[in-house]
Amino acid sequence: MGTLKELGAFFNSSASRNVVLKDICKTAPASGELSDQKAIKIPSMTRWTSLDDCLHTFLKLCPSIVDALEKIVAEFNDPDTRSKARNWSKIILDFELVLVEHVSYLFF
Repeated sequence: MGTLKELGAFFNSSASRNVVLKDICKTAPASGELSDQKAIKIPSMTRWTSLDDCLHTFLKLCPSIVDALEKIVAEFNDPDTRSKARNWSKIILDFELVLVEHVSYLFF
């Protein structure tokens, strides 16, 4: 839950980073019922169902989030922002691998 919260804060704390994510989501919209979802949801500490909603949104937007992070690394001038975006990209890609392996293990 902390990772989703921190990732959401990374995008939401900067208008320019948020615009990058929204623009990428417009050109490669998420599928299904989240096609109009253009932001990372932050889980609520008091609502346990919000975590499920946040994870669902994150998984649908994951390719767009990675693309946005890569664009930030390539185009932003601030070294700190670029470093954070690079680190988030690595974390997400590692998280995807772990998640896929876990799900595969459970079902196969």
